[in-house]
Formats: sequence, C-alpha cells, structure tokens
Amino acid sequence: QFAEEANSFSADELKLISKPKRYTLMASLIYKSQANAKDALSVMLCRLVSIAEKQARQELSNRLESAKEDTCKVVGFLKEIAENIQSSVNNKELTQKLNEQFYHQGGFDAVITRCDDILLRHSDEHRIYLSEILLKRRSLLFKLLKALQLKSPTQDDKLILAITFILNHETRRTDYI
Repeated sequence: QFAEEANSFSADELKLISKPKRYTLMASLIYKSQANAKDALSVMLCRLVSIAEKQARQELSNRLESAKEDTCKVVGFLKEIAENIQSSVNNKELTQKLNEQFYHQGGFDAVITRCDDILLRHSDEHRIYLSEILLKRRSLLFKLLKALQLKSPTQDDKLILAITFILNHETRRTDYI
C-alpha cells in the first residue's frame, strides 16, 4: 500500500510530505520495485530453462529419426553374424568370417561405438542434450542466478547451497566439480 501511495505522488508532492513518511514511502517503493525486478528475472530464468528443455526434446526427436538407418544397419549386421554362426562348421571358419564382417564394418570399436550411440538415442532421455544447449547460455544463467540472490523459504536450504556452490565455481571449465 505504501509503495502504491508513493507511486501516485510526484517528486514535488513528495517534498511536501514529512521526512519520516517520505522515507517510508520511498523505501516501500524501492522494495516493491526490487521484488518486481526479481520476479521478472525469475520468469526469464524459467523461460530459458523451458526453451532449452524443448530444444533438447527436439534434438532427441531428430536423433531418433536419424538413428533409424543406423539401427537397420546394425540389425542387418547382427543377422549376418547369426547366419554365419548357424552355418559354420568349425570355430576357425567362424572366427575368420566374424573378423571379416567386423573389418567391413570398421572394426570392433566402430561397431561398439555405433551400438552405444543407437542405445543412447533410443533411451528416450532428452536431458542428455540439455547440458549442451544450456552451455550456450551459461553466462546469462549465472548472471540471473547472481541477480536473484535466492533464499530458501523453508529450513531446507540444500538447493540454495548447491546453487551457491555452483556460483562459487563459475569460472571452472571442467566437466565435473
């Protein structure tokens, strides 16, 4: 109420009010303005994270679409291996055929990498792409978190402590802290 009252006065009208009341009105107006600014920053932070999450889901969808061809290739390769094992007469012949097949696919490491990639894409976990997207907005997110000066409304301040820890290590560029 004091903030609204202070907002309704002009500077000349405020000069005519007694000092204690003027200071109270101005302090209330400043407090209300800060609260509005923090609300706007909070909304911006939520929107940034929401947009990043949508982009991560889209990235997962795109990768799933592009994984179809790779999946078919790997399944075809697995079928060839199964057919060779089924038709093999001895272990030496089987080993030779398998080595040739893996060689034509780029080697064991290439096949394992391709399989891992396919499994990752089919995991239906979009958050694996989220960090890559948020990394592009890293400095903005840090600025928002600093400006908000978060405080916990309850006794449980674990999230605030985690955010403080992250802010204290803002300049570090390692994968893990």
